[in-house]
Amino acid sequence: MKKLLLLFLLFPSICWGSQIISSGSGGGLANPANEDWIIPDPYSLGSSTVSAKVFASTITVKNALVLPPDTLGNLWQVNISTAGVLYTSPVAFATGGTVTYDGLYTVHTFLTSGDLTVYRTGDVNVLCVAGGGGGGFEGGGGGGGGVTVSTISLTPGSYPVVIGDGGAGSGIATRNIHGSSGSPSSFSSVASVGGGGGGTSQSPLFNTDGNPLSGGSGGGGAINDPPGNSHYIGAFGTLYQGNKGGDGTGAPAYVGGGGGGALTSGQNGNDRGIDYAGNGGDGIMCSYSGGIMYYGGGGGGYGQASWVKGLGGLGGGGNGNTEPTSGLVNSGGGGGSKESSGYNDGGSGIVIIRYVTP
Repeated sequence: MKKLLLLFLLFPSICWGSQIISSGSGGGLANPANEDWIIPDPYSLGSSTVSAKVFASTITVKNALVLPPDTLGNLWQVNISTAGVLYTSPVAFATGGTVTYDGLYTVHTFLTSGDLTVYRTGDVNVLCVAGGGGGGFEGGGGGGGGVTVSTISLTPGSYPVVIGDGGAGSGIATRNIHGSSGSPSSFSSVASVGGGGGGTSQSPLFNTDGNPLSGGSGGGGAINDPPGNSHYIGAFGTLYQGNKGGDGTGAPAYVGGGGGGALTSGQNGNDRGIDYAGNGGDGIMCSYSGGIMYYGGGGGGYGQASWVKGLGGLGGGGNGNTEPTSGLVNSGGGGGSKESSGYNDGGSGIVIIRYVTP
């Protein structure tokens, strides 16, 4: 106890709660020099086999991985042996993304693709949201990106995190073709499907290029004009990730369907009343970021007047009509359907990883 008190007085930056590892026959690691350790700077030199100078003692560490100091300055635990030799090991479970803290949890948020480097074995909660689908032209809203919530176990290593982009909306130059689907997002064994593009009404008769696309959630159907095409039928979503897009309608009320959302289906045209376009389906609520957020909302469908436009669903879905809006960035929201100018692209996805702070 006197040794530990003296060490604390000499080195006050050593964190409280340090693990005591005895060497030799006293228990713990029988021969720490032959064990695999992760040694952060400034306690180590070299790369493969490291001679770590610790106080007045020097030990040789087998297969040591040298890491830079963490910018937060509080992620490394100091281990003190009963023999007075200092060893270091990481308190951090992982590094990567934007790191925040929420009560008991450490949270890693990825707005763009990157890597999560894991130093320990343990379970993590994962929210994986794909990119939303682009809205159609005079048609249906884009489907929300697929949303997957899962708990998985990780072992030490580097794990790629892929963030899906939102799909491009259909515009004047591409009005014969549906909106583009969003791109998938993934982390380890967790993957989500991009939202389906919204249908467009301008396709020639018996042409399927304007049909809405299936995805995490399906794109909404276009107005049924010309009759005989199937572009007015909302597309299907992916099981456990999203829902179907709403159907569009024909004469006498030409309105599009809302894109599907991760929680609810897109609304059919005229469901709110004659001439009213379908609203986008709502996305899923998740509090992994520390606050209540919604993800994977569908885009609103096209109506023939501003007051009957389809509204985007909770979770970043864009509104439809003459002043359309794109899906919200990093929400996986689908883009709204548009009539002429404006933006109706899908919103990019997001991956959030959290675990109980060590």
